[in-house]
Amino acid sequence: MCALAPADVRRTRTQVRRYAPGGACRGATGNGELAEEGVVISDDDGTTPPHAPKRAHGRRRGTPREEARPPAPPEGTDPGSTAGQASSSAAPPPQRAHGRRARRAGVPDQRSEQVQPAGQEPAPARDSSLDAWLEPADLDDSLGYPVEFEGSAPEAADAVPGAAAESGSDGSDASSADAAPAQPAPTDTTSSDTAPSDPVPPTTAALERSEPDATSPAHARVRPAARAQAAPAPSSRPLPPHTALSGAIGGTTGTRTQEPGLAAPFRIEIHGLRAVAILLVAVYHVWFGRVSGGVDVFLFLSAFLLTGSFARRLESGRPLAVPRYGLKTFKRLLPPAVVTILGSLVIAYTVLPPTIWSTVGRQAWASALYVQNYVLAADSVDYYAHDAAAASPLQHFWSMSIQGQIFLVWPLLFVLGGLLLRIPALRSPRAHLSPRRVMALLFGAVLVASLAWSILSTASNQTYAYFDTTARLWEFAAGSLLGLALPWIDRLTGATTSAQRRPRGSALRAVLGWIGLAALLSCGALLDVQGMFPGWIAIWPLTAAALVILAGRSGRSWGADSFLSLRPVVFLGSIAYALYLVHWPLLIGWLELSRQERAGWADGAAVLALSLLVAWLLTRLVDTPVRRSAWLDARAPRALAAVAVSLVVVLVGSQVVFPQVTERSLTVAAPAPSPSASSPASDGEEVEPPDVPNPGAQWTVDPLTDGFGPIIPGLEEATEPSELTYDDDCTTELGLPETVTCRYTPAPEGDPDLTVAMTGDSHAGQYTGGVLKAARKHNWAVYYIGHSGCTFTTEPVETQCKDVNTSWETLLDGVDPDVVVTMGTRTSFNGGSDTEKDREGLDSGLALTTQRGIPVLLLRDNPRWPKKNEEGNRYDCAYRVLRDGGNNADADAECGDDMSNRMAAQNPAADRASDDPFAPIRVADPAGDVLCPKGRCSPVVGNVFVYRDSYHVSDAFSRTMSPWLEEQIEATVAMKDPEATGPAGAAGASDDGA
Repeated sequence: MCALAPADVRRTRTQVRRYAPGGACRGATGNGELAEEGVVISDDDGTTPPHAPKRAHGRRRGTPREEARPPAPPEGTDPGSTAGQASSSAAPPPQRAHGRRARRAGVPDQRSEQVQPAGQEPAPARDSSLDAWLEPADLDDSLGYPVEFEGSAPEAADAVPGAAAESGSDGSDASSADAAPAQPAPTDTTSSDTAPSDPVPPTTAALERSEPDATSPAHARVRPAARAQAAPAPSSRPLPPHTALSGAIGGTTGTRTQEPGLAAPFRIEIHGLRAVAILLVAVYHVWFGRVSGGVDVFLFLSAFLLTGSFARRLESGRPLAVPRYGLKTFKRLLPPAVVTILGSLVIAYTVLPPTIWSTVGRQAWASALYVQNYVLAADSVDYYAHDAAAASPLQHFWSMSIQGQIFLVWPLLFVLGGLLLRIPALRSPRAHLSPRRVMALLFGAVLVASLAWSILSTASNQTYAYFDTTARLWEFAAGSLLGLALPWIDRLTGATTSAQRRPRGSALRAVLGWIGLAALLSCGALLDVQGMFPGWIAIWPLTAAALVILAGRSGRSWGADSFLSLRPVVFLGSIAYALYLVHWPLLIGWLELSRQERAGWADGAAVLALSLLVAWLLTRLVDTPVRRSAWLDARAPRALAAVAVSLVVVLVGSQVVFPQVTERSLTVAAPAPSPSASSPASDGEEVEPPDVPNPGAQWTVDPLTDGFGPIIPGLEEATEPSELTYDDDCTTELGLPETVTCRYTPAPEGDPDLTVAMTGDSHAGQYTGGVLKAARKHNWAVYYIGHSGCTFTTEPVETQCKDVNTSWETLLDGVDPDVVVTMGTRTSFNGGSDTEKDREGLDSGLALTTQRGIPVLLLRDNPRWPKKNEEGNRYDCAYRVLRDGGNNADADAECGDDMSNRMAAQNPAADRASDDPFAPIRVADPAGDVLCPKGRCSPVVGNVFVYRDSYHVSDAFSRTMSPWLEEQIEATVAMKDPEATGPAGAAGASDDGA
């Protein structure tokens, strides 16, 4: 017999009650939905079928409230003893037990009182200063990251927090992948008054005569499935211990009867695991600059929880509602993200150096559209080599972009699984394919393919692989497989989330949980993940997280789950999304203000504390109101409007800030030189300053005063690499791997008179602007071949240069250059006269050119400043001085240095010069001739910024070097004797002179 007490009724728009044979009450959702074994009675249904039982609670529409309200039993009377007399009693309606009227009258809220099984003492209340910070919806099973994924659609309550049957302790349903339609889960209670195993279905008359019995076992198993946002927020909400959590969330501590596919218990240790993961991410970012594995745990957990929700829908035959899910997810994700993006724009404009402004503006849109990871991959951002002070405040959005893409793709896999299940051959009993098995096959295929690709791409091009979604799909697939298999594992191992008894092997579970936590905490400390993530090494943090989930509830006070259930840990998990959003921009802003590479212990703790405060405010003021908004969830167009408004806000915000960037960049100008300024030449004649505004390397009188007007390049062009200014790509044409760069600009007039190959790393490619300017004048074709950070060598390596080093012969034979321009030395970021070295492995590369008779122009490297210190950026340093009212001389005093302090006294590559007529080698020194005039390496020469960062020449200054580069290339080609048939000293090379 099913009976419901009035105090247990929560009237929501979507809640219904299902009366099944045997008197079991099953919560369900939807309007007008017929149960398989009974009649659905909906609270918002205007009519009741004639054969339906009389309502035991509430009132029909149009029924007077006084007639619909059941009488209250006299005080001191057992409610069960008066149940049979309730229908005939004419007592006046009782005072409201909850709601606004009850609070006005001072009546305590009876819903907050936990129903304790017989013979059990109630759990003691626990106080904490964090109570006021916890929201009711923070204590539910919607624990995905970055969104706390609410698997149910607004009209469905898939996951009802509370204690549950031991078979469904993972956040998925109680049914197994192998089982037939599951039977109601057995109650997990110590009460001796259990329901009959095979009850007789009650008749309609019996239902009409019966009244709610608050003490009946059937009633003890009933839990109203109310939506989280419908629950009022009391002023004080003490978080109970793990054993009493289900009562605190709302409901009885006993086990409710679950309908397959509609119920999932609350796993508070997962909430705590999110807290540990976000704390690792923030701590490692602030103090250590290493990768902790915390982000990988977030990806793993989000797939685990998302899969549990969709698997329950698939098994129960309910619609997947993918469009509604997508709208609800991004409606929740975007508002906090947009607030963070706008704050980052403000930080960039007011605090960060000007060279980062255009980058932040571009990444703002990429972050809002969830493509930031591929923007960073295209920019070849080295996530490890770049210190925090030089990074974008939006760089951390790469992980949320990957997750947003998965939130779109993963539901489609469930749609595919649903279509496969409609195939008759797969639905037959012989196939033994349940929905979970079908999805396990799909996710298993994704895991194998993605993991193989991740290992290969990480080994060949780790910088790109780090941001590549396809290289991280296997991490999501691993979480999904665990979510599918955990019900079976829990039944096999005797797991339970019930507070009434300990699970099987409780001590072992406690130890297993601590092993998982220890492995997670030690991952970033013990492993050098540079060059390894996201390959196979990411199995470490995922396995650690899986151990914690598999351990589940241990029932031991010293278990890891008890630690993860502590109120501070749960609170940290509830703001994990917001904390991830805000900690990185705040850290970037502080490092720029404090002029340091990494935060110290004291200021780092202050940054972390401020991040916690801002994250709580963002959660409380933005995230929670949007997530709980019944108005937005009521109509799909409203959620769509919320997403659209968020994107428009990003557009408007970026336009408000960054149009002023160009205006400010044009206001920085050097003092105009005096018209009478002149300088004596070496022959005694006076030399007039050039009449061009930006002579750059072609200055004549004074490198600091020659030129007039605005200094170039402006902010929009300052960071543009010169090697990216070519017209076409030849990588595919030559059949080269994607990790090899081959770009070219053809001759302007058909067949080229000369083919120039800029070969090696970005320091060779940085002179492209000057070479292209000469090429347009002399009908040259210009190529850039190589890769950033790769020397012209064939020696085997296991870095991003692996493919380049094995492709040099293909490149040289495919391009067939008349002259090769490459670097002969490498300077140090720390400077010093003894730190400039000859390029290692260069002999093997020069051997290729010698065999083919190709002349080589070997350039000396340019000065470098520390790149892991924002003061090392010469452009930013000089711009700041000029913006504050200084001139070029002030910028030189603040940001320049003597050449003797940055480079060796003699060119280390000078001995490589060769006058072999077959394959000559010419050594040139751009630093001594052009970059550091008069022995002084200034940031501004001839009214042009020399550097675009701490160690690359700007494209604008490279173009002013065109006459010097043209002279060096022509001199190198002139050294080759067309009549020479082989290298000097080789047999048969010069038989005539023998």
